[in-house]
Amino acid sequence: MNTLKKTSKFTYERVRVYWRDIKSHPEWISITDIEEQSTADCVDEGYLYKKTKDRVWIFSSYSKNDDGSYDVGNVTCMPTGCITKIITIK
Repeated sequence: MNTLKKTSKFTYERVRVYWRDIKSHPEWISITDIEEQSTADCVDEGYLYKKTKDRVWIFSSYSKNDDGSYDVGNVTCMPTGCITKIITIK
């Protein structure tokens, strides 16, 4: 289980991450139809754990333990190259 440090206040901002994913098609198509293929526009929501030059980590579930630490679930790590936008959810 992923446990966050003991803290008196939950300080992670809620975000919506817009990102592009790969789409592939296993069937045969004409070479003239290649450019009709596209990527998938995706959205994830969660709490921003960390953002670096190369990666963004979010989690969508958490619980506070008796000792003040947090456990988190549904963790997603995304390469920044596929992210098109991150907005803060108020």
